[in-house]
Order: sequence, then structure tokens, then C-alpha cells
Amino acid sequence: MPLPDAGLPKPAVWRRLFWLVAALAAAAGLLWFAGAVATERADQALRLRTSRTADLFDGLLAREVARHRVVPSVLAMDPTVMRVLAERRSDAALDQRLQLLNRQMNEAAVYAISADGVARAASNAATPASFVGHDYRFRRYFLDAMAHGESTEFALGSTTRRPGLYLANRVGPPDAPLGVVVVKVELQSLEAEWAQSGVRVAVSDPTGRVLLTSVAGWRFQTLAQAGLAPPPPDLRLVVR
Repeated sequence: MPLPDAGLPKPAVWRRLFWLVAALAAAAGLLWFAGAVATERADQALRLRTSRTADLFDGLLAREVARHRVVPSVLAMDPTVMRVLAERRSDAALDQRLQLLNRQMNEAAVYAISADGVARAASNAATPASFVGHDYRFRRYFLDAMAHGESTEFALGSTTRRPGLYLANRVGPPDAPLGVVVVKVELQSLEAEWAQSGVRVAVSDPTGRVLLTSVAGWRFQTLAQAGLAPPPPDLRLVVR
């Protein structure tokens, strides 16, 4: 006797179930594809924004460098600066000139270092934080300027412990250098522009210490301490 089939799905029911499952699978596939496309477009947009942001911040840094670069290049040809460095002695009149220039250009400091690495004149000579008499032979901007004619370095001040942009030019010919003229620029205004943009920016030295940043809590920390190693994709990181 045949078994009753009253409890089993009819062929039409099986077909409806099959097409329902197929439709659900197709819908899931379309949703996954749409999500993948949206994610890729978002990633492309982020990469584009990051690229444009990188160009923006590189441009801002380049602008600051260009604006202040003229000062050490002109001072490097000044006869009084050349004489003071050649004689390796201090000069109160030159200190006063550098102080006046410093005020006019709104620099952090302007100073002249003789070939032995000792600062002989400075715009802050009359202050307790005077650079005059300090030995700067260990500073990369001094060594690079002596060797190559000029140097640009982001670093922490050895005397002031404040970060800045150091622009240095060699004084005298390459085969008989008299010393180096240095302008230090503190970039709080540039950091403020970065912060107002809403984009996270950090400038670190080669050791990974953050010197300039749009996020105040990162300043002077290492990239690892700030949670930036490796750098996240939305961070503009410049290593100097």
C-alpha cells in the first residue's frame, strides 16, 4: 500500500521555496556588492582627501620656510657678521641689530655661530636665555649648513626646550667657512591653522618625537606614546 504523502510539500511548493531561496541569495549578493562598492568609493574619497590634505600642509610648511628663508641668506653676506665670526668674538652692536631684525620679522631668535660651533651674537643676547657662548656643534642644522651651504630642520630648542623651525646658512666660502647664521621660527600660528582645519597633523623628528601638531596632547610624545605607530590613515604625518 503506498504511503500517504499528505504531510510532504507538493512540487509547486518546492519550486516556490527554491525561487524564494534564490531570490534571498541574490538580494544578499547585491547588498554585499553594493556595500563593497560603497566602501571602495569611501576609501577612494579618503585617499583623495588625504592626498589633497597632504598637499595643503606641505604647502603651508613650504610657505613658512620661504617666508623666513631670506633672513639667514642675507645675513650670511653681511660684512659685520662675517667679521664677528672670523674673529670669533662677541659684538654688542651686532646683537642689537639682530634684536631689531628679530622684532621686525617676528622670528623666535636670530643668531650667528662661528666655525667652532659657539654662538657669537644673538637677538636674545640681553636676556637670561641668551644663546651667546653656547656650543651648537652637535646640532644638525649647524653641521648641514657648514657642509652644504644651508639647512632646514624641525627640532626642539636645546636652550629654550621649545620646538621650532631652524633655517641656517653658511657664512663664507665652502673651503673656508666662517660659521653659520640661524633663524629660529616658532610655528604656533601654523599649528593653530591646522587645528582650525579639523584635520589631524603631526610633524615628528627622525626619532619619532612629535614636535608640531594640530592635537595639543601629542606634542613632545613619541608616535608610539600618542598611539600613532603605525600612523592611522586619517593622520598627515611629516617626518623631519
